Amino acid sequence: MKPPKFPGRTEELESVIVARILKNLRKIPRSWWIKTHGAGFGQKGLPDILGCVDGRFFAFEVKRPGKDAAKIQLKKLGEIRSALGHAYVVTSLAEVEVVMMTTSGVRIPSKGKNPEHSVPGVEVRKEGL
Repeated sequence: MKPPKFPGRTEELESVIVARILKNLRKIPRSWWIKTHGAGFGQKGLPDILGCVDGRFFAFEVKRPGKDAAKIQLKKLGEIRSALGHAYVVTSLAEVEVVMMTTSGVRIPSKGKNPEHSVPGVEVRKEGL
């Protein structure tokens, strides 16, 4: 999926990153994933993606590279961690892959070449710990 083109903007929109991550997470066997919606429809600060894999709860707040999560978002991630869930701020599918492998040994299935898969040296930001 190519990012929408806007004059002067070269980075992808957050919604495009979320869609790519969600599409790939849904390939994991024995998993369930949902995209939450803000704009007054849900609880403030709820992470963008919620899911469960083999009984483990995951929450991902997705941000464009260089952008930070809001205080309320970090608070919600902390609440999830307090309940022993896995909660992270991520900026790419590669970061999500690192989280899934390091926390539960789950590899996201991939077909064909994807330049964002298994990028060496990718570190996950652990904001709000």
